[in-house]
Amino acid sequence: MSKKYIFKADVPGEYGDNTILDDRFYPSKIYHVDYLFDRHPDDIFKNGRRFFLLDSLYNKIIDLGLSGIDNPRLITYKMNPQFYDINPNKEIPQENYYFVDIIGNENDDFHIEYEPDFILIISERALELFKISRINFAKWEVYRG
Repeated sequence: MSKKYIFKADVPGEYGDNTILDDRFYPSKIYHVDYLFDRHPDDIFKNGRRFFLLDSLYNKIIDLGLSGIDNPRLITYKMNPQFYDINPNKEIPQENYYFVDIIGNENDDFHIEYEPDFILIISERALELFKISRINFAKWEVYRG
């Protein structure tokens, strides 16, 4: 059996004004994500209990047959204006990001453990993929569950 890891994804900003969500449900239903980045994000990041992937990382996950992720939805985004004040000559490449659902169970490459804390558990194969991706802010540790 391969090792599992707790993956602590970074939160590189916040939902933008054009995000459409319905708080009448728990968890809230999100119909569209508009994201406001404070800095260039990792290839996988989160906001609250929601996860986002760079489209090329999502495609690699699919190509490798990794399980537990479904329902990719393209998001819109922009940089926080303060980013350009701090980095006046820096441009962020235009990339596509997906909002994804983590639907796996303990036998999949990605799953969520809800109790006692909300944590993302990933397989060793998933971690190896993440290690060759742009991951500057996320952390991980061996899962001892």
